[in-house]
Amino acid sequence: MKPQVRLSVLLLLLGLLGIGTACVFVYRVEQAEREQRVKEFWGETADEYRPQLVLEPLPPIIKPPFVAAEEAEHKIAPNELVLGIEINGAARAYPINMLTGPQREIFNDEVGGQAIAATW
Repeated sequence: MKPQVRLSVLLLLLGLLGIGTACVFVYRVEQAEREQRVKEFWGETADEYRPQLVLEPLPPIIKPPFVAAEEAEHKIAPNELVLGIEINGAARAYPINMLTGPQREIFNDEVGGQAIAATW
């Protein structure tokens, strides 16, 4: 093999080795950073678990306003989804859009003499 070809092959191999080493280094750095983030979130051991608040708790609706079924057709669109319940002959319908808003997610109520929690 000619000396120029040998030199080219050697430089190519050294370049590939350098690229491979750089990739391994970058991977190790990213892995160490990922492990550090996990430790910061979970703690060093399970005994050090530090839960973090992701969302503020949403207050329940405790005394929801109700309207008679005859009035509801003027307040709720015909295609609007509701969560319905009937207990001991007493019935309620909770509009889903009231349960999925940014301010609420649950109704605490009493239906037919039973305490319930309606959620979506």
